[in-house]
Amino acid sequence: MRVLKFILFMILSSCSLVQSNISSVKKSNDFFLCFPDTDLVFSKLDLEQKLEIQSQINIEKIARNLTCEDYANYASGDENLKRINQEELDKKIGKCRYRGEPCRYD
Repeated sequence: MRVLKFILFMILSSCSLVQSNISSVKKSNDFFLCFPDTDLVFSKLDLEQKLEIQSQINIEKIARNLTCEDYANYASGDENLKRINQEELDKKIGKCRYRGEPCRYD
């Protein structure tokens, strides 16, 4: 019985040791400050909690002078999908990239 209690205690304590970036915004990395939705715990919060954390994130970004320009190449999936869909639509309707030239698509 003691072994079972010990195992149960170890499992429960290990789950509580899993840290999230939202536990301490001041200690979190710059990537999380720029993209908080990448944190699973943050994405599961309700709207009010997200707003509270987001305000802390904005304060920390100002304190660090963080502009997130280093992560400009990390476009979201939605942005990539919109760009691809727009390119496909342009091809279908025959929209040319450059005026005065024949339409060419790579």
